[in-house]
Amino acid sequence: MEPRPETRGRLRPVLLSGLVFPGLGQLVTGHPWRALAFGGSSVALLVAVVLRVVRETERLMPQDEFALLDPALPFRLVIEVHRANAAFFLWATLGIVALWIGSMLDAWASRRDERAPLQSRQGSGPSVRRMPLTGETMATTARHFRWDDMPKEKMNELLDRRLVTGERMMLAHVYLKKGCLVPRHSHENEQITYVLEGALHFWLGEDEKEEVVVRAGEVLTIPSNLPHKALALEDTLDVDIFSPPRQDWLDGTDGYLRGR
Repeated sequence: MEPRPETRGRLRPVLLSGLVFPGLGQLVTGHPWRALAFGGSSVALLVAVVLRVVRETERLMPQDEFALLDPALPFRLVIEVHRANAAFFLWATLGIVALWIGSMLDAWASRRDERAPLQSRQGSGPSVRRMPLTGETMATTARHFRWDDMPKEKMNELLDRRLVTGERMMLAHVYLKKGCLVPRHSHENEQITYVLEGALHFWLGEDEKEEVVVRAGEVLTIPSNLPHKALALEDTLDVDIFSPPRQDWLDGTDGYLRGR
């Protein structure tokens, strides 16, 4: 009977650590620091053994040129080096074996730990966590939001917004009253604007020669660092997507929207 795919998946990192080199199993399961600990320790022990063998071989090497021609010399050197360093080689061997076995067991446990969060979430309700600011560690659980449950942030008399921020993306509902002018600005963030209701007149570029009106159901993509401004031709609701998130929107330094 063939092993199930999930069993083969769990065995792969164990076999990599056991048959190839300690730490490889941790590497493929997404634990680079564990991989470095097991792999680095194993390499350090192997290097120590090689250096000890080289040093002892040089010390025991006969000076007589005729003795160097003796075909039995390599065997005698092996015996003498081992005899003089038996305790060192024993502890080094035990250390390498312990790292090998430890890496295999840890690789198995890592695969098991990977499966556990998914199993523990099955059948549970939605999980909502605080939105991380830029620089914070991204939450590993899904988050559920309702726009109507989120308070609007008032930017000025004609402009409000709501934000949802991830680690690499930002999603915004922007509410513009007719006549609202978003001054010309630019940012390194790529932007996608999707108008749900109303219409926005955009001026694009340094000279503002390119103009486009984006109406309900239409989308405009704005590349990084392209200057642009917009005028609401009527009461408008649009969805803005930014990648990466707009740090000035998060820390309140977007004075061009706040009338200052």
